[in-house]
Amino acid sequence: MKPSTLFTKRMWGLDQRVLWTLALTAGSALAFILLKWLLVMPCQGVVIQVNDQDPNKQNYLYANTPIRFSVAGAQQTDRITWLFGDHSKKVSGNPMLHYFREEGDYTVTAILSGGCELHIDVHIRHQLTLDNLGSNDQLQDGNPINGMDQPKAGEVASFFCAVAADAYEWTVPEDPAIAVGTSNLFQPVFLSPGLYTVQLKLNNDPKKVFRKQVSVQAGSPAGASGMELPATGPAPAQLAPVSPNLPPPSALPAAEEEENAEAAPAPAKREPLIVADEELKYQLDQIRDKKKSILDLKDYFCDGYETNVKVQSEGKVINLQQLCDKLQGKTGLLGLGGRPKVKSVRSTRDPESHCIVVLYVDTK
Repeated sequence: MKPSTLFTKRMWGLDQRVLWTLALTAGSALAFILLKWLLVMPCQGVVIQVNDQDPNKQNYLYANTPIRFSVAGAQQTDRITWLFGDHSKKVSGNPMLHYFREEGDYTVTAILSGGCELHIDVHIRHQLTLDNLGSNDQLQDGNPINGMDQPKAGEVASFFCAVAADAYEWTVPEDPAIAVGTSNLFQPVFLSPGLYTVQLKLNNDPKKVFRKQVSVQAGSPAGASGMELPATGPAPAQLAPVSPNLPPPSALPAAEEEENAEAAPAPAKREPLIVADEELKYQLDQIRDKKKSILDLKDYFCDGYETNVKVQSEGKVINLQQLCDKLQGKTGLLGLGGRPKVKSVRSTRDPESHCIVVLYVDTK
């Protein structure tokens, strides 16, 4: 009988074809690792910020509260895709608002259009309520004011309220010229460096007043941030600014001031907040269940309460206020049909400001 040659070529006790298979497998694995390293490179000169600051400086991040993620140093042409580690869908934009549903530890990933990736870890605490906040200056579980510790002068700062309330009143006692905020989002512009207090009163209750100290840093030179301080003439010696953020009174005659009024710079344009459609659907569900109010939504829309909403299941066009009223009302004979449910949400946005122009809602 002729001996078989199937396993005659051996090395180190193994058939040579087995060795070749092992070598090819190892080579393929190394090539895959090298290719992944080349395609997913660490980003240079860019960082993820949380609420416009270093994520390590964030004291409290809460579930069911808008958290603003952004990539600082990215080019305007960069497309940034976000993964939040909570089984939510990929979304694109910069900056991006996100709501975590449950407390816990999450890894947030930002993928830039060039292929590089950024990662940060965030710890989300349970949602605050008015009941577990405690009294005015005896906070049992953190301050509900969530936002920037060191904003820059002349640039828009952002602060969020971490609890749902029926009424919000934001003020800056050191500068009464800053307009009062009345939603869960407050975006003041501090014109001068210094120490300020961001104060929040909830439900018009003097026992529910909370404060956050911020240190405003010197911003870019006038004009660099898109905002210029108005030019003024020399102030009379006996006059002084009412507020540290207000320029001295002008010494120009009234007629000359009117001539120069057209040259006054426009107010600083707020940076848009981008909210994914799935987040809007969640917010509408919260309004339906009366856990939130329209105040939590209106700042995302170009026309606020009057923004057009197309209810696709009914073929009607109503405004945002009417939609919220509809979601909280009951349907059917004697209201036995229960409240309508939101099946899907799709938004049309302004190409420049990214605020929502029209909202398409399908209900059931």
